[in-house]
Amino acid sequence: MTILQTAIVNALEKIGARQSPYSDSILLKEIRSANKIENKKKASVRVEDVEKAVENLAETGKGFWSIHLDSVNNLLIKKVEGDGPIYLSQEDKRNRQRSEKSMSLITEADLAGSNKPDKKKSKKPKFERWMEE
Repeated sequence: MTILQTAIVNALEKIGARQSPYSDSILLKEIRSANKIENKKKASVRVEDVEKAVENLAETGKGFWSIHLDSVNNLLIKKVEGDGPIYLSQEDKRNRQRSEKSMSLITEADLAGSNKPDKKKSKKPKFERWMEE
């Protein structure tokens, strides 16, 4: 599993059935707060990453989730009781993937960048640093 998929798993476990069904925006809000990401407030997540996370939760016995689309291609996620996770139909998945091409998506780089310390820049202008050498 990737860093992003692990973050999705952690967010799904934390949210659980509390706000069921919830949109991917609530899921991303939880991911942004857990990883201290300040940007990408309107970002979404790829459907494949959510499906992999839901599949992992089912395999580890931590519960089953269903994934659906609303009328504007937002993912709706709900914790369900039953025999297994419920994924999008192939048609819904294709529609979502087409709309993802024009969406702002959260990526691995966003999560990896959130853990890097800020680089301290020299207070001297470049010219002064060059003269010292």
